[in-house]
Amino acid sequence: MTHELAHFTRGDHWVRLLELIATGVFWWHPVVWWARQQIEASEEECCDAWVVGQFPNTPKLYAEALLDTIDYLCERRPALPPVACGLGQAHFLRHRLTKIMRGAAPKAMSPRVRCTLTLTAALLLPLQPFVFGSQSRQRLGLAGQTAQGLATLATNDIEAPSAGGSPNDALPTSLSSTEGTSPVVIPPSVTTSRSRSARGEKVWSTAASADGRFVVRATTARRIVLTDLNTNAETDLSDERITSVAFAPDGEWFAAAGQDGRITIWDSARGKLLRTVLTHADALRSVAVSPRDQTLAAGSRDGSVLIVDLVTGESLANLPSYSSAVNCVRFSSDGRQLAAAVGDWMSNARGEVALLDASTGRTVATLPCVTSPGALTFASNDELIVGLWDGRTQLWNLVNRQVVGSAMADKNLVSAAAFSPDNPALREATFVAEEPSPAKEDSPLAVLRRLFANPAK
Repeated sequence: MTHELAHFTRGDHWVRLLELIATGVFWWHPVVWWARQQIEASEEECCDAWVVGQFPNTPKLYAEALLDTIDYLCERRPALPPVACGLGQAHFLRHRLTKIMRGAAPKAMSPRVRCTLTLTAALLLPLQPFVFGSQSRQRLGLAGQTAQGLATLATNDIEAPSAGGSPNDALPTSLSSTEGTSPVVIPPSVTTSRSRSARGEKVWSTAASADGRFVVRATTARRIVLTDLNTNAETDLSDERITSVAFAPDGEWFAAAGQDGRITIWDSARGKLLRTVLTHADALRSVAVSPRDQTLAAGSRDGSVLIVDLVTGESLANLPSYSSAVNCVRFSSDGRQLAAAVGDWMSNARGEVALLDASTGRTVATLPCVTSPGALTFASNDELIVGLWDGRTQLWNLVNRQVVGSAMADKNLVSAAAFSPDNPALREATFVAEEPSPAKEDSPLAVLRRLFANPAK
């Protein structure tokens, strides 16, 4: 609350109004967009310093409250009013938290700095149209170009494939090595990835066919794009409200789960909807294709697990239903087991992983989790990797049902890994071995261990 009152006291809402007007007038100028980011970042630092100054003994509590708030808003993603002060960019969070814990940020600029900036602006602004403007025109070479030349530049910019991504994006090698090397061929029914791209858009998660030819990308701008890497043709599937994708073993088609509760089958080469397998009453969060038969599995927000036969279209009956959402479903490599991650992804409440018999739907085992599991992947038929709400990643041995290794990852990475079984994010984690928890002295296991260790007694 003190942070928000600091925004109000400083008059940051009036700065937002000025930014809105300046952006409307000079929307074409890149410095305007850069200045907006820098101003908002500085405002957040000043308000953080205001809070630390008012409560010098509680920087850790304030940092934890900020993390909880941003985590909540990242899940809900509410629309921000044009003249409101948000929480700032996510990539700036680490810098902010460091300054909060150190208490190093000033609440306001010193009079000397204010005077220096004012004089600099007064000197540079009158020169801008003559100095910077002429240099920009000369550098871009636009002075002697005709309208036809400008149209050609615009067309080339649209057809150039966008690289996107960041170090944390789990991109397949085939995608990262192909993009940016050749122009995109645009069939009449196919759009490019930049035709509806948002400013600063990056790849959030991927799904790839086994042969690496087809890739489905989910971006930070909530777009879903299917790419044929043989032709570089792209199909925009953003309007289909897809939440999860799983390719068939041969890669000729893929299944998609949607917010509308539908499981749909798509042609990978043409990017066309083939059919709707079923429609569930609530939103679906995950879908997986069995590697050994024509079977699909899906997890729903209402806690339902669905197993569907693609040949007959029938759903397996008597499947368990859970009180929390099913965030992820994954088949084992032999197709005999189905793992379901159950828990509230909006909080750090406890969750579980249910192991089901894929042919009967019977619960084989339940693995308890200290926080809600968000993503799963089978390392082998006897090993399961579980990504948790707090970013913790655990390697479970399914024979003795114990955690044998652990690692830490970013929560967003865990969430992205739930988009597709092909996402390699969890499998690339480096696990640290964990010793199995010792059995109690009076437990049956401890008695048996003592018996076999000292048979004479």
